[in-house]
Amino acid sequence: MPTLANLITLFRAAGGIALAFWTVSVAEALWGGTQPGLASIAAFAAFVGLAFTDALDGWVARATGTVSAAGALLDPIADKVLVLATLVAVAVAAPVPEGYVWPAVALLAVRDGAMTWARVAQGPRSTTGALKVSRLAKLKTVVEFVAVGLGLWLAVAMDAAVGFVPGIGGLYGHQAFVVLLWVATALSLWTGLAYALAWWRARRDKSGG
Repeated sequence: MPTLANLITLFRAAGGIALAFWTVSVAEALWGGTQPGLASIAAFAAFVGLAFTDALDGWVARATGTVSAAGALLDPIADKVLVLATLVAVAVAAPVPEGYVWPAVALLAVRDGAMTWARVAQGPRSTTGALKVSRLAKLKTVVEFVAVGLGLWLAVAMDAAVGFVPGIGGLYGHQAFVVLLWVATALSLWTGLAYALAWWRARRDKSGG
């Protein structure tokens, strides 16, 4: 039977997919000339809430004594689903040049897809061995959350509230989003390489090579 902590984790993944569709629909209404009103602000608030569950599920698991290998396996996968689904929606909806966003989306998708496949293939062993989530990978996730949250705000919430205003709210905000996105992408690729090297060394040591 799924634990409460694991249900929170699964809710984060499902919520990310639902939020992605919502973001696109809200942004289409905005740029189509209609006012989406509070729905746009709610989209941003929903992402913040979903990102918060990344800390909540771990706290609940420890508080209830239900820490498990399955939960440790699901947690980073749910993070990836939330980030990638929402990021794709932001790339579609935000008024940022596509050449800056889609290459990062593609690199993140390939890296996270490979990591998810590797962790699922190894099962519970991935939570304690070479594929155990590292501190740098946790930092990467935080940067991703900040970048995607900012991109979401630029895509719907900010523009619905004050309009696209060049300056701190507009131009600088979009530049900050692109910079944060590529910092997250660089950290993602670096940690992916570190995981690959650690996995290769573990395989070599196990085989006595």
